[in-house]
Amino acid sequence: MNSQTQPRTYYVVRKHVHNGKIQTLDQSDFTSEKEAKNWFTAALGTMLEEDTTGHFRQELWERLTGGWLNQCLANPTAADLQDAPPAWYSGPGVYDESNNLVLGYDEPPLDRLTIHDWTYYVTRLNPDQGAGES
Repeated sequence: MNSQTQPRTYYVVRKHVHNGKIQTLDQSDFTSEKEAKNWFTAALGTMLEEDTTGHFRQELWERLTGGWLNQCLANPTAADLQDAPPAWYSGPGVYDESNNLVLGYDEPPLDRLTIHDWTYYVTRLNPDQGAGES
């Protein structure tokens, strides 16, 4: 009997909330659902961190001598030091333009996330073969 788990293909998919359009964004093989969720969460993080629309930004506030600083600033200066993190700050992660935490870096891996009009999810079902969400 083979004790090794065989890899299965997982897909990163997005589905439009209103019209139901499904688009496959990526696929890869994993031996566990946990590995697939880690991959999916990392892919979402990269997508949000590389966003050029201005809708999303990284926030990571750390206490330093002299105050608190967002470590995600490109070129921080002493003028960027604050007495405390902003009141809306709930932990390190990616925030939207309304200061809502979209993806927390300290959160467990995800299998789905809705951003605006799209729901992103990871599935073993091949959406290109007409399979629905798992």
